[in-house]
This record gives sequence, structure tokens and C-alpha cells, in this order.
Amino acid sequence: MLIWGLRRSSFGIAIGALVAWINYVWLKQGVEVLARVAVEQESSPQPRVPARVYFRFAGRFVLMGLVVYVSVYHFGVPLLAIICGLLALGAAAIAEGIYEVLGSWSCTNT
Repeated sequence: MLIWGLRRSSFGIAIGALVAWINYVWLKQGVEVLARVAVEQESSPQPRVPARVYFRFAGRFVLMGLVVYVSVYHFGVPLLAIICGLLALGAAAIAEGIYEVLGSWSCTNT
């Protein structure tokens, strides 16, 4: 029984990390398109934003909600494991930032 619990938790962390990555990619692509449209249509009185940008911005949250719902209620994956997976990219970015700051600080002191 313990092995099955560990598998479900591991599956939840993997699901959360994958959804977080897709969320990041869609956000990045949406911001890049908005920036490009803003530059291209700078002098236009009525700028037009592609519909796929709206879909990706809203779709991120719909995707996260659906994946969490299906994972928890259909597969019995622990919600806390999914939340840990969703936070994994942020934790990795913070750890990398601390590593870079400490690495540059130690190089200047030697």
C-alpha cells in the first residue's frame, strides 16, 4: 500500500510540473505575441489582438483546473502532490537565482 501511495504522489508531482511548464510556455508565447502586435500596430487607432492569444491566456487556467480535477477525483492523486509539482518551477528558479548570486559573490571575494 505504501508503494502505491508513493506512486500516486510521484505521479501528482509530475502532473503538476508538466502543467506548470505548459502554463509557462503559453504565457510566454502570449506575451511575445502581444508585444509584437503592440509594436506592429503602434500607429493603428484600433489594434487587433489574435484570438489565439485570448485562448491561450484563458486556456491556461482551464487546463490547470481540468487536469487537477481529473487527477484528484478520477485517479485519486493527492492534491498536495499536484500543488508541489505546480510550484516546482518557481522553486527551481529561486534556487537558481540564489546559486547565481552566491556564485558571483564568492568570485568577487577571492
